[in-house]
Amino acid sequence: MISSLSVVASRYVVFADPDTPRKLVISDTEQSSVTLSWRPGASQVINRMSVVYRKSSENTWQLLNVTSSSLDEVRRTRRSASAERRVFVLDGLEPDTDYVVFVEVESFGKISRSPQATFKTRELCRLICSLYRAYKASRKIYEF
Repeated sequence: MISSLSVVASRYVVFADPDTPRKLVISDTEQSSVTLSWRPGASQVINRMSVVYRKSSENTWQLLNVTSSSLDEVRRTRRSASAERRVFVLDGLEPDTDYVVFVEVESFGKISRSPQATFKTRELCRLICSLYRAYKASRKIYEF
């Protein structure tokens, strides 16, 4: 009876839900870009990996695929071997705007999503003003 069970089991492939991307971290927030990093799940087969985002004030989500077939299109995507983290720079954002983002993976038609994270891009004026102050300090301009 055991041998017949093993024969039957070998004919079927069990497709489990893909592991959820974990620990989504937002860093290097600029006026038009942000760096996202996360720990991938342990799923061996990923058919699609995407960064999904929207402005907090809107309901329409934008989806950017980061699968192996589109890695050349995504300029700065890399895998950090030391911590097994994925790093992705999301650019083309508007200054001084609140956003919501998550990472989504698909394996054999089943989808898993990271928890949502929020961030706000930097103000354009803040950057210009800080550059001016740095320039002014480096030139040792004194105002009387």
